[in-house]
Amino acid sequence: MPLDMMVSPNHGFLKEKNILLDVIKTACNAGNWTIQHRTRFVYDLLCVVQHVEDWDNDTYQANFRYTLETIFGTWDKLINPTSQLLSSSYSFSFLKNCLMFQSLERLLQNKWKLPEIKLQHDESVILNRVYERLYSNLDITSEENDFEQRTHTDNDRIRVISKWKVQLTKYINTIDTDMNGAICQYLSYFQSHQKLFGDAWKAYQRSFHIWF
Repeated sequence: MPLDMMVSPNHGFLKEKNILLDVIKTACNAGNWTIQHRTRFVYDLLCVVQHVEDWDNDTYQANFRYTLETIFGTWDKLINPTSQLLSSSYSFSFLKNCLMFQSLERLLQNKWKLPEIKLQHDESVILNRVYERLYSNLDITSEENDFEQRTHTDNDRIRVISKWKVQLTKYINTIDTDMNGAICQYLSYFQSHQKLFGDAWKAYQRSFHIWF
Protein backbone atom coordinates (compact mmCIF):
# COMPACT_ATOMS: atom_id res chain seq x y z
CA MET A 1 0.00 0.00 0.00
CA PRO A 2 1.39 3.44 -0.87
CA LEU A 3 2.81 5.27 2.09
CA ASP A 4 1.11 8.52 1.13
CA MET A 5 -2.28 6.91 1.74
CA MET A 6 -1.40 6.69 5.41
CA VAL A 7 -0.60 10.40 5.63
CA SER A 8 -3.39 12.86 6.36
CA PRO A 9 -4.14 15.12 3.36
CA ASN A 10 -2.89 18.67 3.67
CA HIS A 11 -6.38 20.02 4.31
CA GLY A 12 -7.76 17.04 6.25
CA PHE A 13 -9.91 14.09 5.32
CA LEU A 14 -13.22 15.96 5.31
CA LYS A 15 -12.41 19.09 3.32
CA GLU A 16 -13.94 17.39 0.30
CA LYS A 17 -16.48 14.61 0.55
CA ASN A 18 -14.62 12.02 -1.55
CA ILE A 19 -11.20 12.19 0.14
CA LEU A 20 -12.03 9.78 2.96
CA LEU A 21 -13.88 7.45 0.60
CA ASP A 22 -10.87 7.26 -1.71
CA VAL A 23 -8.64 6.26 1.20
CA ILE A 24 -11.09 3.58 2.34
CA LYS A 25 -11.41 2.24 -1.20
CA THR A 26 -7.64 1.94 -1.48
CA ALA A 27 -7.45 0.12 1.86
CA CYS A 28 -10.23 -2.30 0.91
CA ASN A 29 -8.42 -3.34 -2.26
CA ALA A 30 -4.83 -3.41 -0.99
CA GLY A 31 -3.32 -6.58 -2.40
CA ASN A 32 -0.84 -7.28 0.40
CA TRP A 33 -3.21 -6.77 3.36
CA THR A 34 -5.24 -9.44 5.13
CA ILE A 35 -8.99 -9.00 5.55
CA GLN A 36 -8.44 -8.28 9.24
CA HIS A 37 -5.92 -5.55 8.43
CA ARG A 38 -8.34 -3.88 6.06
CA THR A 39 -11.30 -3.89 8.44
CA ARG A 40 -9.15 -2.72 11.36
CA PHE A 41 -7.66 0.08 9.27
CA VAL A 42 -11.10 1.36 8.26
CA TYR A 43 -12.35 1.14 11.85
CA ASP A 44 -9.35 3.05 13.21
CA LEU A 45 -9.48 5.58 10.38
CA LEU A 46 -13.14 6.45 11.01
CA CYS A 47 -12.44 6.76 14.73
CA VAL A 48 -9.41 9.00 14.26
CA VAL A 49 -11.04 11.22 11.66
CA GLN A 50 -14.04 11.89 13.87
CA HIS A 51 -11.80 12.82 16.80
CA VAL A 52 -9.17 14.95 15.06
CA GLU A 53 -11.18 16.81 12.43
CA ASP A 54 -12.99 20.06 13.19
CA TRP A 55 -16.33 18.66 14.37
CA ASP A 56 -17.80 22.16 14.72
CA ASN A 57 -17.56 22.54 10.96
CA ASP A 58 -20.94 21.65 9.43
CA THR A 59 -19.35 20.77 6.10
CA TYR A 60 -16.99 18.33 7.75
CA GLN A 61 -19.86 16.65 9.58
CA ALA A 62 -21.88 16.47 6.37
CA ASN A 63 -18.96 14.93 4.48
CA PHE A 64 -18.37 12.37 7.24
CA ARG A 65 -22.04 11.44 7.21
CA TYR A 66 -21.94 11.18 3.43
CA THR A 67 -18.97 8.81 3.72
CA LEU A 68 -20.84 6.54 6.15
CA GLU A 69 -24.00 6.50 4.05
CA THR A 70 -21.99 5.75 0.92
CA ILE A 71 -20.13 2.89 2.61
CA PHE A 72 -23.43 1.28 3.54
CA GLY A 73 -25.42 2.07 0.43
CA THR A 74 -22.82 1.55 -2.29
CA TRP A 75 -20.24 -0.72 -0.69
CA ASP A 76 -20.00 -2.60 -4.02
CA LYS A 77 -18.25 0.44 -5.51
CA LEU A 78 -15.59 0.32 -2.80
CA ILE A 79 -14.70 -3.35 -3.00
CA ASN A 80 -13.22 -5.06 -6.03
CA PRO A 81 -14.27 -8.75 -5.71
CA THR A 82 -11.45 -9.81 -8.04
CA SER A 83 -8.70 -8.27 -5.90
CA GLN A 84 -6.19 -10.49 -4.12
CA LEU A 85 -7.54 -12.22 -0.97
CA LEU A 86 -11.12 -11.38 -1.97
CA SER A 87 -11.59 -14.15 -4.49
CA SER A 88 -13.45 -16.35 -1.99
CA SER A 89 -17.08 -15.57 -1.21
CA TYR A 90 -16.33 -15.73 2.54
CA SER A 91 -13.63 -13.04 2.39
CA PHE A 92 -15.77 -10.79 0.23
CA SER A 93 -18.83 -11.18 2.49
CA PHE A 94 -16.80 -10.67 5.65
CA LEU A 95 -15.30 -7.41 4.42
CA LYS A 96 -18.67 -6.20 3.12
CA ASN A 97 -20.44 -6.97 6.40
CA CYS A 98 -17.71 -5.32 8.47
CA LEU A 99 -17.90 -2.14 6.41
CA MET A 100 -21.68 -2.04 6.71
CA PHE A 101 -21.48 -2.65 10.46
CA GLN A 102 -18.97 0.13 10.96
CA SER A 103 -20.99 2.61 8.93
CA LEU A 104 -24.24 1.84 10.77
CA GLU A 105 -22.50 2.01 14.13
CA ARG A 106 -21.05 5.46 13.40
CA LEU A 107 -24.36 6.76 12.10
CA LEU A 108 -26.06 5.55 15.26
CA GLN A 109 -23.40 6.96 17.57
CA ASN A 110 -23.79 10.38 15.96
CA LYS A 111 -27.61 10.12 16.16
CA TRP A 112 -27.96 10.46 12.40
CA LYS A 113 -30.82 8.91 10.45
CA LEU A 114 -30.23 5.30 9.54
CA PRO A 115 -31.06 3.87 6.12
CA GLU A 116 -34.34 1.96 6.12
CA ILE A 117 -33.72 -1.77 6.38
CA LYS A 118 -36.27 -4.49 5.72
CA LEU A 119 -36.73 -7.33 8.20
CA GLN A 120 -36.31 -9.93 5.48
CA HIS A 121 -32.98 -8.55 4.24
CA ASP A 122 -29.57 -9.69 5.43
CA GLU A 123 -28.76 -6.15 6.51
CA SER A 124 -31.27 -6.51 9.36
CA VAL A 125 -28.88 -8.93 11.09
CA ILE A 126 -26.09 -6.36 10.84
CA LEU A 127 -28.24 -3.62 12.35
CA ASN A 128 -29.26 -6.06 15.08
CA ARG A 129 -25.60 -6.61 15.97
CA VAL A 130 -24.98 -2.86 16.05
CA TYR A 131 -27.84 -2.34 18.50
CA GLU A 132 -26.73 -5.30 20.59
CA ARG A 133 -23.29 -3.80 20.96
CA LEU A 134 -24.81 -0.48 21.96
CA TYR A 135 -27.23 -1.91 24.52
CA SER A 136 -24.74 -4.36 26.00
CA ASN A 137 -22.75 -1.35 27.25
CA LEU A 138 -25.78 0.42 28.72
CA ASP A 139 -27.83 -0.10 31.86
CA ILE A 140 -31.21 -0.59 30.22
CA THR A 141 -34.53 -1.15 31.91
CA SER A 142 -37.78 -2.68 30.75
CA GLU A 143 -40.26 -0.33 29.09
CA GLU A 144 -43.70 -1.90 29.07
CA ASN A 145 -44.92 0.11 26.09
CA ASP A 146 -41.70 -0.01 24.10
CA PHE A 147 -43.42 -1.66 21.16
CA GLU A 148 -46.46 0.59 21.00
CA GLN A 149 -44.61 3.86 21.43
CA ARG A 150 -41.83 3.68 18.87
CA THR A 151 -42.23 0.72 16.50
CA HIS A 152 -43.37 2.39 13.31
CA THR A 153 -40.75 0.99 10.90
CA ASP A 154 -38.71 -2.17 10.47
CA ASN A 155 -35.74 -0.26 11.89
CA ASP A 156 -37.75 0.36 15.06
CA ARG A 157 -38.63 -3.31 15.34
CA ILE A 158 -35.01 -4.34 14.90
CA ARG A 159 -34.02 -1.88 17.62
CA VAL A 160 -36.65 -3.13 20.04
CA ILE A 161 -35.94 -6.83 19.61
CA SER A 162 -32.20 -6.15 19.88
CA LYS A 163 -32.76 -4.38 23.17
CA TRP A 164 -34.88 -7.22 24.49
CA LYS A 165 -32.30 -9.78 23.43
CA VAL A 166 -29.67 -7.97 25.46
CA GLN A 167 -32.01 -7.80 28.44
CA LEU A 168 -32.75 -11.50 28.22
CA THR A 169 -29.07 -12.33 27.88
CA LYS A 170 -28.25 -10.29 30.97
CA TYR A 171 -30.92 -12.13 32.94
CA ILE A 172 -29.63 -15.49 31.74
CA ASN A 173 -26.09 -14.55 32.78
CA THR A 174 -27.20 -13.33 36.21
CA ILE A 175 -27.84 -15.59 39.18
CA ASP A 176 -31.17 -14.30 40.43
CA THR A 177 -34.09 -16.06 42.09
CA ASP A 178 -36.48 -14.04 39.93
CA MET A 179 -34.59 -14.74 36.73
CA ASN A 180 -36.95 -17.36 35.31
CA GLY A 181 -39.98 -15.20 35.98
CA ALA A 182 -38.39 -12.21 34.25
CA ILE A 183 -37.45 -14.25 31.18
CA CYS A 184 -40.98 -15.62 30.89
CA GLN A 185 -42.37 -12.13 31.29
CA TYR A 186 -40.26 -10.75 28.45
CA LEU A 187 -40.96 -13.65 26.10
CA SER A 188 -44.69 -13.60 26.84
CA TYR A 189 -44.87 -9.88 26.16
CA PHE A 190 -43.02 -10.30 22.87
CA GLN A 191 -45.37 -13.10 21.85
CA SER A 192 -48.50 -11.13 22.73
CA HIS A 193 -47.41 -8.21 20.55
CA GLN A 194 -46.68 -10.16 17.41
CA LYS A 195 -49.51 -8.36 15.61
CA LEU A 196 -47.34 -5.24 15.55
CA PHE A 197 -44.99 -7.04 13.17
CA GLY A 198 -47.77 -7.64 10.66
CA ASP A 199 -47.02 -9.97 7.78
CA ALA A 200 -43.32 -9.99 8.72
CA TRP A 201 -43.93 -11.82 12.01
CA LYS A 202 -42.92 -15.27 10.72
CA ALA A 203 -39.69 -13.96 9.23
CA TYR A 204 -38.92 -11.95 12.33
CA GLN A 205 -39.67 -14.86 14.65
CA ARG A 206 -37.18 -16.92 12.67
CA SER A 207 -34.62 -14.08 12.84
CA PHE A 208 -35.04 -13.89 16.62
CA HIS A 209 -34.03 -17.54 16.99
CA ILE A 210 -31.12 -17.18 14.58
CA TRP A 211 -29.81 -13.96 16.14
CA PHE A 212 -30.19 -15.17 19.69
